[in-house]
Amino acid sequence: MSDLTTSITPSPLTVLLGHTTMETAYLVDDYPYGFRLRCKIRYWLEYKRGQGFRLCSQTTNPKRAGEVWNTPKKSTYSMLAVMGLNDENHVTWTGCSGYDCDKLPAFEKLFGSTFDTNQRGVYDAAMSVYARVQARRLAQATPAPANDTAQADPCDTCGNSAAEIARTIDGQTVCVPCDAEAQ
Repeated sequence: MSDLTTSITPSPLTVLLGHTTMETAYLVDDYPYGFRLRCKIRYWLEYKRGQGFRLCSQTTNPKRAGEVWNTPKKSTYSMLAVMGLNDENHVTWTGCSGYDCDKLPAFEKLFGSTFDTNQRGVYDAAMSVYARVQARRLAQATPAPANDTAQADPCDTCGNSAAEIARTIDGQTVCVPCDAEAQ
């Protein structure tokens, strides 16, 4: 069973910079098309605000005269990604999804020097949100100070010192259950 999550690649990746549109795509001149034919393929890393980054590829059709490009194939979006060449000089990509926020610092340490303005902006925004979420989690995990019921004034009606005090009238302290009975 394959792991479908995008995560930081353990093998070294030579990052390809500036290949962000069909016109500026990274071109491979000799790519297999079926079993016997050869074609060209181009790769680019597309960015769409609010969606993220995705790898796109497009091949030529060697069965047609001239250089006719087939329909582009596009992967699913990832919050932050980079495209590059692996150790076999094959184009690949890696990234972090919105569920991998804890991996963002390591991802930035590996590839941060190659980020373009879109990647840097997404990284900074994601780290800002991640910091707020962590602060909120920390605040929720911190226990609230315990109420010291032994020091609370007891209800003058029933004498219960552990009950929540509803009000004090003319020096008389009344707890919530006694106040409800009185009304």
